[in-house]
Amino acid sequence: MIKRAFQEKNYISRTPPRRKSVFSNRFFVLLIGGVLAAFLAANGIWLVPSLRRAKEDVTALQRTTAQHARSSIEQLFAFDEMRVESFAHRVGSDITRARQEAEVFLRESADFQGVTFFDAEGTERFRIDRLGREDGDEQGWAREDGIRAGLLGERYISSVFFFSGEPSSVIVKPVYGLDGRVAGVVAAQLSLRPIWDLLAAILQESGLRVFITGRDGRLIGDPDPSIVLRGEQLREHPLVLLLREQTRLSENSRMSVSAQYRDENNTQIFGVGISLPSFGWGVFVEQPAARAFAARNRAVALGGIFSAVVLLLVAVVGRATRSIMQFSGEVEKERGHVSAVLSNLTTGVVEYDRHFRVLMMNPAGERLLNISYRDASARPVAFSWLQDPDTRSVALLFFSDDEKERAEETPFLGPRTVDVKLERPTERYLRVTTVPITGEAGEITNYLKILTDITREKFIARLKTEFINIAAHQLRTPLSAVKWAMGSLLEGDFGKIETRGWETLRQGYDANENMIRLVNDLLDVSRIEEGRFGYAFAEHDIVEFLRGLIADTRLERERKQLQLHVSLPPAKIMLTFDKEKLRLAVANILENAIHYTPARGIITASVSVERDTVEIRVADTGVGIPEQDRKRLFTKFFRASNVVRMQTSGSGLGLFLAKNILINHGGDVTIVSKEGEGTAVSIILPRSRESIPKKEIVYEEFIEQL
Repeated sequence: MIKRAFQEKNYISRTPPRRKSVFSNRFFVLLIGGVLAAFLAANGIWLVPSLRRAKEDVTALQRTTAQHARSSIEQLFAFDEMRVESFAHRVGSDITRARQEAEVFLRESADFQGVTFFDAEGTERFRIDRLGREDGDEQGWAREDGIRAGLLGERYISSVFFFSGEPSSVIVKPVYGLDGRVAGVVAAQLSLRPIWDLLAAILQESGLRVFITGRDGRLIGDPDPSIVLRGEQLREHPLVLLLREQTRLSENSRMSVSAQYRDENNTQIFGVGISLPSFGWGVFVEQPAARAFAARNRAVALGGIFSAVVLLLVAVVGRATRSIMQFSGEVEKERGHVSAVLSNLTTGVVEYDRHFRVLMMNPAGERLLNISYRDASARPVAFSWLQDPDTRSVALLFFSDDEKERAEETPFLGPRTVDVKLERPTERYLRVTTVPITGEAGEITNYLKILTDITREKFIARLKTEFINIAAHQLRTPLSAVKWAMGSLLEGDFGKIETRGWETLRQGYDANENMIRLVNDLLDVSRIEEGRFGYAFAEHDIVEFLRGLIADTRLERERKQLQLHVSLPPAKIMLTFDKEKLRLAVANILENAIHYTPARGIITASVSVERDTVEIRVADTGVGIPEQDRKRLFTKFFRASNVVRMQTSGSGLGLFLAKNILINHGGDVTIVSKEGEGTAVSIILPRSRESIPKKEIVYEEFIEQL
């Protein structure tokens, strides 16, 4: 902020003799001229830098917007590359399922339009797109750049091409077989439509038009999709020409240019262009010059008024000074507003660098961590702080007791969230979200930790668990008594009962049994959430174990006339697991398949062995799960809306129990389902005992669903 101070000087004038009147007039003319010259000089001192600074500010704003767009595009491509790489990994795990994996990949990845698979010789084996399926043309593609790069184990992203009028690109990834060699290549066609949505969001937020051109200067991204679909060629656009020329002459791969030019409507435009070297694209931001330099134009007009209206010079300068002071006051007011917001947030905010030195901590952070900013920032946070009760709360944000010491933060892209338990001065739970802060070049400079107090939510969850535990125990005794009484009646201990009465008693007995099973499930849930479910791991044959479980379902399957197709390995597969706990998990999944598959349906059970894991797969042709319900899978008391309408029985605890049991075996369970077509459940178990957690893990539901 520039401050100007004006000093007034008092002059004592004497009345001159008449003969010196001309001299006196000349003196005043010179005085006025000197004042005017001084004022013009002073005007030039602030006006010229202000004009230059205004242009620099506009350039910096547009460059920041372009860099934001470039960073977002690079992140989009990085995410899409990760998805293709994950797909290639799944294909490499079982080449025979390449076509099925491709279909699943297209269903789950809306941005991709098609997938092609090439074998190790570069021969196209099949091609699948969203309009249908085509078999490979048996033509050798090994000499094509992308396929050759993939066969050499390298990543490859093609130049932009237009498919059905829309810009697209192809991401090529190698497929590694189980022997570690390249077994083929997958090529996924990616639509660039998501870039349009990004540019439209930037336009709505900032009012700046951002557009993207490819290597050949053709428009591939714009907030208005119709312009892209028309196939606009911007090779001769002034800003595009300037960026291409500067990029050619400079060794800097991330070149930035700015220029002012006229568009097709003869409107003055100011724009900035930066290169996106990894793709050979250009990112451009433009805005009408009148709007971009509105502040500068006002300053020029003000300077003209200063120069032309001499008699109002001081008043105009005073007004301009007052305007500057008002602007400075607004800036200070806004800065104070931001500071007040941070100071009054109930959410804690901590900024730190990669060496764990705390740079900023708001009052809420000090309160939640029970430490002052001065103490937290005195020196970098170290692993040894965990041993000091006064600094342990801060250290738990960066380290855990069971990990090794780190000298600096490990770089990562997106937000990471963990829950931390503090014990001083009172027990408190924090949800800590870590967000990287990136610089202009996209490099990570610092990090933010957002601290949310979830003690109340944890307390509510604990109360709910305790209530379930107490209610289940209170129900268990009377239900057992009812079971004994009704069982005695059914067995004729109190005399013979007529057929009609016996059937009624039998229905009541079965209903009571269902209630007892529900109570047992509730008690299991309570023990799981308290971390005392108690696992007894031993080595067993998983194949024989599954045969026994499947045999137990025979009566119910025959009653519903269900077909069961079983594919089990002939040899033993020895795994380490808790037989009773795993029986509970797998039985729940088998019972769901039987329960929700209509009569004469088909159930398939199979086991496949990988290098490090064993997969148990149970698929059915049942009612399936609606899409809107799938996000609640594995939560307590979850029952899909379609089965609720069918008035089927069930507690909704089976999948929650199964999920917890399997993650405590070092495995997992996933579900793929489509309403009306059926459900496929995949159970993964590790082959190594070392993969089993050393202590019980609780699969927590989302806090928002409590």
